[in-house]
Amino acid sequence: MPNVWNLPHLCVQSSQELRSQRLCGKLGMRREGLFLEFISFVDHPDGSPRYENTYQYAILKKEWR
Repeated sequence: MPNVWNLPHLCVQSSQELRSQRLCGKLGMRREGLFLEFISFVDHPDGSPRYENTYQYAILKKEWR
């Protein structure tokens, strides 16, 4: 089994969650991508899928403070 601490660690946040984005930055994570209209696992009340713009953050083990 591979050691997961040697792999990049990811954090995916909605583009609307500014506090979570700031936290990722304070933890030393960098923004690596933007998923436009990323499908969420949460549906609208009528059952239709929810699409959100989502940022992806990452950090390597050697970058962790």
